[in-house]
Amino acid sequence: VGSVKGDTTVAEWLKSGIILCNLVNAIQPGLIRTVNQQNVPFKQMENITKFLNAARDLGLPESSMFDTPDLYEEKNLDSVITCIYALGGAVQTVCPEFTGPKLGIPLIAKGKDVTKPKSKTSSHLLHLDPEQVASMREEL
Repeated sequence: VGSVKGDTTVAEWLKSGIILCNLVNAIQPGLIRTVNQQNVPFKQMENITKFLNAARDLGLPESSMFDTPDLYEEKNLDSVITCIYALGGAVQTVCPEFTGPKLGIPLIAKGKDVTKPKSKTSSHLLHLDPEQVASMREEL
């Protein structure tokens, strides 16, 4: 995404939402049209919300999402990291044209459609437990 974390904690690095918005735009340019650069709490929370909406647009299931306070107030950083990994899996399925680094386990599609979701409100991807994926690979 072009930013160095340095000595900051992961929570401090991601808190403004700028890194997350830039991540989504690196995957699908222009998905988030404007990224707030201001160091103002409500603008930072707005960036986080934009990231979450973009993740939904990319097909990330609600079960893999986090709430803005989970990151901004550091209430549940585990859910934030889980969401980022799940997004990596969704990108591998929904955006095969993305040639950047891969993160996480590919999500599988419900039914036959593995293209971008038709509806912004309904997800078509399932998140699988890593043990389930290993088991499925053994069967193949």
